[in-house]
Amino acid sequence: GFHRNLADHLLLGEPLAVAFPGSLAIGSWRVQARPAAATGPVVGVAEGDGEIGFTAPDVGTWSMAIIVTFGGGPDAATYYWEVRVH
Repeated sequence: GFHRNLADHLLLGEPLAVAFPGSLAIGSWRVQARPAAATGPVVGVAEGDGEIGFTAPDVGTWSMAIIVTFGGGPDAATYYWEVRVH
């Protein structure tokens, strides 16, 4: 498994992080969100390399995806959450 500090209820602009246990090397990552009740476009929240850190999106209920490439190689995974930002 992995550790994260994403709770179901977040505050606007709250700093968030996702970390994996052990020596698992994180390559690139990106976070996307879409309003949970909408079929509209996906919003880019953040992207980077190495440690995963970003801030909560705007107020509302969001379906969030974190797409991670491990160790700069072809291995990747996507993790999903629904969060409510107040």
